[in-house]
Amino acid sequence: MKDERADVLNNLGISYWKMKEYPLALAAYKDALEISRKLARDNPKTYLTNVAQTLFNLAKLHMDINEYPQALKEYKDALEICNKLAEDNLLPYMAAIYNDLGFLYSNMDKDLQALEEYEKGLRIRRILAKENPQEYEPFVAESLYYLANLHLHMYEFSKALEESKEALEIYKKIAKDNPKVYLPAVAMTLNNLAISYLYGNSNKELSLRYANEAITVCSKCNDTPSVREELEKAKQIIEEWNNE
Repeated sequence: MKDERADVLNNLGISYWKMKEYPLALAAYKDALEISRKLARDNPKTYLTNVAQTLFNLAKLHMDINEYPQALKEYKDALEICNKLAEDNLLPYMAAIYNDLGFLYSNMDKDLQALEEYEKGLRIRRILAKENPQEYEPFVAESLYYLANLHLHMYEFSKALEESKEALEIYKKIAKDNPKVYLPAVAMTLNNLAISYLYGNSNKELSLRYANEAITVCSKCNDTPSVREELEKAKQIIEEWNNE
């Protein structure tokens, strides 16, 4: 019978993390990691995945509190375990690690490393989406969105446009069935397109069209801080065109 103590502590850590009770989450994760590592010494096939999962959770926590070097080490340790196990069911997990590594490197102003990690995650997610589009297409769109953000930051507007258009197509499709979850992502992607046509491939008509569409989409979303942020972003894009 599998020892479930580490699972219980991991779930407790996740609950504390969601409540932003970071010291409590950290303590729960560290206890879970200690137990999983001890169990994995005698039964690696069963418990190494628990070690990787806990390292992943610790990395997300450390990234949230801006402890980037520690988060980087934990992500890489988790990835090393996944590569060692080489199990197909770990591919979604590996893609998530690559995506988080991309976000982490981006926050550290290491754009080329971020690009490499995002692209690794996207490649895996495209493979998974071919087999199960309903489950994995949203993750393909997520990877494309982050890549577009990075390319905007790098002033590579043509690449950002291409990625944003593909992400928008996916988000609009899946938002039809689940608007509450995915309409905010539609608005964010529309704003990326509007920004690309504002600062890069200058096209006032298209930029304003996407910004106005983002405003319309935001009006259909629940009122959350992130939606309000996208609404203000769209208004600022329109204002910039009006002030030119």
